[in-house]
Amino acid sequence: MESPLRIALPFEPRQHLASENPSGFHIVNAEFLHALARHGRSGELLLLAARANAAPPGLGGEGALKQTRVLDILELVRQPQPPPVDLLHDLSCQVDRALTVRGHWNGPAFPLTFVSHGLVLQLSLRALAYPLLLGGIQPFDSLICISHGIKRGLERLLDSAAESFARVAGADAPRLRYRGRLDVIHWAVDSERFGSVARSEARAALGIPQDAFVLLSIGRISPFSKGDLLPLLGLFRDLRASNPERKLRLVIAGSVDVQSYNTVLQGHARSLGVTEHVQWLGGVEPSRRHLVHAAADVFVSLNDATGEGFGLTPLEALASGVPQVVSDWDGMREMLVHGETGFLVPTVWANCDDELILHGLVGGQTHRDLWTAQSIATDMTAMRRSLQALIDSPELRARMGEASRLRAARLFSWKEIIRQYEELWQELAGLARAAPPARAQMLPEAIHGVLGHYAAEQLEPSTPLKLTEAGSRLLTQGEFVPLYGQPPPVEPERVVALLGALSARNGGPCTLATLEQDTLATWGSGHTWFLRHVLWLLKFGLLEVERPLPGVG
Repeated sequence: MESPLRIALPFEPRQHLASENPSGFHIVNAEFLHALARHGRSGELLLLAARANAAPPGLGGEGALKQTRVLDILELVRQPQPPPVDLLHDLSCQVDRALTVRGHWNGPAFPLTFVSHGLVLQLSLRALAYPLLLGGIQPFDSLICISHGIKRGLERLLDSAAESFARVAGADAPRLRYRGRLDVIHWAVDSERFGSVARSEARAALGIPQDAFVLLSIGRISPFSKGDLLPLLGLFRDLRASNPERKLRLVIAGSVDVQSYNTVLQGHARSLGVTEHVQWLGGVEPSRRHLVHAAADVFVSLNDATGEGFGLTPLEALASGVPQVVSDWDGMREMLVHGETGFLVPTVWANCDDELILHGLVGGQTHRDLWTAQSIATDMTAMRRSLQALIDSPELRARMGEASRLRAARLFSWKEIIRQYEELWQELAGLARAAPPARAQMLPEAIHGVLGHYAAEQLEPSTPLKLTEAGSRLLTQGEFVPLYGQPPPVEPERVVALLGALSARNGGPCTLATLEQDTLATWGSGHTWFLRHVLWLLKFGLLEVERPLPGVG
């Protein structure tokens, strides 16, 4: 029988519906947490947060995962013996962060799992490839890919990075290789919520005519990170001309990433004469996305961005029972079935990177993404034929809609995806328990170790410290310096404790070592946390270092 696991998970509020119009990445991360609490069989979920009160709302467990705790990551690092964990899972694929946390944890090494939601090559090279090759990844660690296409891309990226290192280091250097695993687990969707609203109800809520034939495009509006909508507007004009008896309507929903591009889209719609037949819904809150899908007859997507790995909106359309006509691109062909749930439209590309690389040196990542996107083509003739087939046949739409619902419920429900995660976690935990002691990991960034000489002096155990007038006013009058940052760099009660300890010695001077000894009984934290508070007090003039007067020997 599998033993319950204690899973640690770095948690950042900005990753979990931090805005009104979050990306698919944010939505999936938020739903993953709730699904894990609801369907998980693990014993306990430990959220590693910047503050202990940063727990997301509503994380109640209905399965065996009954307990969710939030641990202050700073307190955790300072503890001499952190609580034991069986695995650490990182939702945002910050490999270096997870490696650093594991390096601080005492006891046997535990598995690390990360999720790669997509590949932006230049960023992935720095944030993924180098830490994965150099950071102490173990055979029981896994980089989880949301599509087989991403997995293949990562294999190529890691091979390319290792080959580049070998060319620079020379033939005598050891060959780098990725020692961990690449597993594939897709995104999931709330298949109970999507498809739960009648079309008439959804259209009434959104102000969409009941008698319209609605083509839906939903997703962030950006020519850099999503598909270009200009070809879709031209196709829509042609479809209206070919179907004058049908009240075709194009509904475009999604937040605008690039306002100048949105202006171009609006102008192009006017020039094509379709403005009154295109409805712009803007950004859609997560709680209303199921309404938008329910209002559609057909879901259409020209998304062929290189950073797109699986795609949440086509998955939502699948669960809503809305036939899909989408670009045959990466994870789309793993999610949808051509001719069964909808139509996959051919895409074409070629290696034209030379100008792209040179242009990127001047224009930066944004221009690189745009030039890349403009070199990937979707067959618009095939897309028009596919849409026309669905316009002509209510029976085809109904058949594909039902097949879509069944496929989403069978393969992409959160219950199924959580089962796959926990099956993998159990396997990796077993491998870790049976593995020999792990080799040393790459050290985290040693900021002071590299740049400490920038300062004129170093704080030493023998450094004499004195209470200043400002420090005395803080103690007697509560004149506190404003704190900012989440979390702030110091804790007010510890600031007061340090000043009080020095005041008890008549304001000093006393050495740094003596001050630390005086506060040791009540401090309850590590040496570096003590030093950080002392330095902050010096920074704001609440303490001072006693020095000889200028000109006095």
